[in-house]
Amino acid sequence: MGGKAFSPYENPYEAFNNYMNVLSDFILRVNAQFPSSIDNEELNSLLTTIKNQGIEIESLHEEIAKLKKKEAKKAASN
Repeated sequence: MGGKAFSPYENPYEAFNNYMNVLSDFILRVNAQFPSSIDNEELNSLLTTIKNQGIEIESLHEEIAKLKKKEAKKAASN
């Protein structure tokens, strides 16, 4: 049962070289989607915008719930 394990590579160097190429490609793709050059001020501005939008969405959900409740009461009284 001994013997060599299957490998599509001629030698360990080729396997490692392929691994490094895949890793490099992955890093390039991630950096293209999420650049590391964004500065803290810009990031903080984006985070504030996201937070404010979340607050606004929650407020609108509450308003919708109140209006639905009001409409249901109105429909029930008719």
